[in-house]
Amino acid sequence: LAAMAASPYCMLISISLPNKNNINNIKKIVKGIRWSIKKTKLKLLGGDLCSYNGPLSFCVTVIGTATNNYLLKRKGAKSGDYLIVTGNIGDSKIGLDCLEKKINDISVVDKNKAIKRFLIPPLRHELAISLSPYVKSCIDISDGLVIDAGKLAKSSECGLKIESSKIPLSNLAKKILKKNYYSIEDLLSAGDDYELAFAVDKANIEKIKNIALSRKTK
Repeated sequence: LAAMAASPYCMLISISLPNKNNINNIKKIVKGIRWSIKKTKLKLLGGDLCSYNGPLSFCVTVIGTATNNYLLKRKGAKSGDYLIVTGNIGDSKIGLDCLEKKINDISVVDKNKAIKRFLIPPLRHELAISLSPYVKSCIDISDGLVIDAGKLAKSSECGLKIESSKIPLSNLAKKILKKNYYSIEDLLSAGDDYELAFAVDKANIEKIKNIALSRKTK
């Protein structure tokens, strides 16, 4: 929804519960759904609930609304445009690896911050709506910056050049790179960042920066 400059409207959730699931787990699921509704301001319009002899399974459908004139798509970038990303790249991979105990020699504060970043992706739809008049094409970074930016370029029928030295990285990611846990390529190809990558004309870069600054977003 954010990648299309759409506002969250409603969602449908279908849940398949294991037959042996206990009431505490169900309460946690309900608590999580309530939290997500409050966080995103989505309406829960329905879905399905059943139990079966299998693992816990979710199917979530989210519906949004958008202004047609400013609806963003993957196609639309042109040669000479700039590729801009929101936030930092690679922190979700660090958080996942912390959860899986693949990274141990960092502070508890850094570890908890990274895990939170993985579990609770940023909400970028309001920023995307503000940026949409100046953005040519947009995609969310779910499969990794390299892969998703490549999809954007392919849809726009143009090439793409990414300079690794200009990739926005958090202080934690820089520390992790120095410890040689990953290469910069590992972070650029990792998924689950859920930031936005979008193409803009050079003439609109300052407008983009000012809007991001007003919304306290890098």
